[in-house]
Amino acid sequence: MGLLSKIGNLINVNNNLSSNKENMFINIPNDIMELLWFKDGKYKNYEDKKAKEDKIESNGITITFSFLSKQEPSLISINNMIKNSQNKDIETPGYYPSYDELTPQQRWIYLNWLKNIDNKIDISYVFLFYYGLERHLLFGDYTKAWNILCRLRKNHKNQSFISYSTNALIATCIIRNRPDLFIQLLEDTEDVDDMYISDLYLLAKYKLYGEIMPKEVMAIASKVGFKNNRYIKNESLVFEDELSNILFERYNKNGIDLRLFDLKKCPEKDITLIANISIDERYTKIPSLLENGEFKTYIHDLLSETHEITKTKLKEIRKSQAYVPSIKPKKREKKEPDKIFKESILFEKIDTNIFDKNEEFYDHYICPYCKEKVEKLPVSKGKCTKCKNDILIKNSIFTGVKIALTKEENELMVNIRNERARRHFIDNIINNLPISAKEVKKVVSKRNITIEEALIEEIEKISVNEKLNNNMGIYRCYIMDRGRIYEKMGNLKEALKLYMLVCYYDLNGATNGGSIGLGYDKNQIFLAPAVIDWIKKITKSLKLSEEDLYNLLNQVIKDKKENEMFINDNVVWKCMYKAIYEDILVRGTYEEILEQLI
Repeated sequence: MGLLSKIGNLINVNNNLSSNKENMFINIPNDIMELLWFKDGKYKNYEDKKAKEDKIESNGITITFSFLSKQEPSLISINNMIKNSQNKDIETPGYYPSYDELTPQQRWIYLNWLKNIDNKIDISYVFLFYYGLERHLLFGDYTKAWNILCRLRKNHKNQSFISYSTNALIATCIIRNRPDLFIQLLEDTEDVDDMYISDLYLLAKYKLYGEIMPKEVMAIASKVGFKNNRYIKNESLVFEDELSNILFERYNKNGIDLRLFDLKKCPEKDITLIANISIDERYTKIPSLLENGEFKTYIHDLLSETHEITKTKLKEIRKSQAYVPSIKPKKREKKEPDKIFKESILFEKIDTNIFDKNEEFYDHYICPYCKEKVEKLPVSKGKCTKCKNDILIKNSIFTGVKIALTKEENELMVNIRNERARRHFIDNIINNLPISAKEVKKVVSKRNITIEEALIEEIEKISVNEKLNNNMGIYRCYIMDRGRIYEKMGNLKEALKLYMLVCYYDLNGATNGGSIGLGYDKNQIFLAPAVIDWIKKITKSLKLSEEDLYNLLNQVIKDKKENEMFINDNVVWKCMYKAIYEDILVRGTYEEILEQLI
């Protein structure tokens, strides 16, 4: 290597690492730059806000958002180090990433990707950019954010990302009262099967469009209890045609008017609207048409009638020898296996190829038991015509495509699915708290306990300082996190105790006072609906009476009274009783709460 080359390399090395990289943003397109959030520098457009609550009301729906003191995860500081990285072995950010917590190499990868967001990249970087888009959808330039988000969805087909962004886009249509955007969303979706027909989707249809069409009715068959879906699966074209005929005869149009059903008679359901973890109340309650008895009965009866007509029609067609089977449904695109299956500090690798042969069985009509070719496979479950064993048809936990399984293989996949949920839960806890996976691993190895038990111990450790610094809001969150872990472990009694303790702190107005402030505020009393719902669920599971719950509460809050706490035990029970048994939202100042109890 020549002297000039060596000097050039030295210069490049020194320039690779910098605390001020405003030049990194020069080549990012304007339509992306104007949607980024900057903490400092010449692009600064974000102000830190104290915890507060905002409400958005539209079309009779109220959505409440509580902003934590936690920083916006996509927030960029130009003072963060950035290091040029061409190394493809750089570790990915993981779940719930934040720009601040990225390594210098990861920041370079992220900013370089922003120059062309159509390029393939690990989905964690897409989510990081998406968090900022969510904030724009709710409180910023929603039209520009909408266009960029739709572009992201076309190029990054991650199931979790599509699910979160679909909810955010539908919510935007309702909040902004934009039926045109909702129609655009439907048009951009290649097939109704690719659009999950949820309660939020139906609410948008109700508010903005009015009708649901035959394909959408067929898509919610299982949700209304209709199980005989053989023709919906195998003869979808004939079934859809006959359903359209029925609707046209009844209403003189090819759809069902959702306004026939009263939203006020629908039970409410909690749904997650957004992924951005700096917005605490990421969920809201909406009326659930799918839980409305009248709606479910109507759709079920409609599908049953269509089923019988389709059966008769197919018999006639087959007799006339004019039968042409419905077009075989397009094969679902293979997705990349979840990275949670990879080996990590806490988890062993799970082989993501173990069901590859079962995909071949499904594609070539082969029984997974006897390995003999059969004329056809069942839609979901059916006996092999050769060996008479039950064949199960499922979507692969790894790739999402159809596979043919034995009973034992299906049990294995169920276990893997449960392990995936467990790993995501653990990862979520670690990524949202100042806890290191390495430290958790040390505790697990040293004390020979489970990851969950080690997490509980680590959370107890970090909570001590928050309590000493009067950060009682954060302290109560750590109590809640421990409760969630106990609940996942199946220790419902301990989880219930901790949830009740959270309520005790909330009723005392737990807040983050800091070392010189107060940890409690009489003007901020609030029982979190999610915590109350968890208490309700566990109370029902454990079959506890009102008296049992009352006695348990007294046991939990005994000796927890602190000098700054102002609410007495009797008021605590009355507030919790109203929230648990009367579904009343407890929120307000101490004086307002006392007035509600009179």
